[in-house]
Amino acid sequence: MSTLLIFVAILADICLAHPQFRKLDCVTEDKSVRGGAQRARCHLVIKDVEDEEPGRNAPQGDEFRKLDCVTEDKSVRGGAQRARCHLVIKDVEDEEPGRNAPQGDGCFSEVHNGEERVYCDMVCPKAHAVFHSKSLNHRACFKFHTYGLEQRGEDWLLWRSGKCLNSTALFDIGCKFDAPFKTQFASDKDVFARLKAHKA
Repeated sequence: MSTLLIFVAILADICLAHPQFRKLDCVTEDKSVRGGAQRARCHLVIKDVEDEEPGRNAPQGDEFRKLDCVTEDKSVRGGAQRARCHLVIKDVEDEEPGRNAPQGDGCFSEVHNGEERVYCDMVCPKAHAVFHSKSLNHRACFKFHTYGLEQRGEDWLLWRSGKCLNSTALFDIGCKFDAPFKTQFASDKDVFARLKAHKA
């Protein structure tokens, strides 16, 4: 069953159990109604009566991120070249190609127990959970050993070390929020500005 059909089934079940009204509000940044190049971002609005405006935005739980790290020789074994990474922002897990942040923005180096680590901001502030949405079967990047997720205050970072720093790898991350992500960042421009400010 497709994600949309599952969503509609859940929505119908909620409405039958608790007589309320729902509105699915989908908007592109350019406000196109003709099916332009931009993917629409949607949120659910809950209303007690049909003509209640503006209604209450339902929590938008999940956002997705992809950290795309590539070496020129495409090595997955930890070669001589340092990987260059950029973050990809996605509203839903299967959104492709997603929205690319500039290369290197949001990433910085630190020394941890005598070993270099490169940390990259996942832009999941105030998320109550951050997780690997897809398993990584890799020859040089091993979870908890040469890469991992780390929470610092309200922020979440993905770190890489050892041979993983010199390897082509794709990290898929999910973030769960209690409130809609757009309450923190109104647009991708705001997200990218944050990443640029955190660049080493």
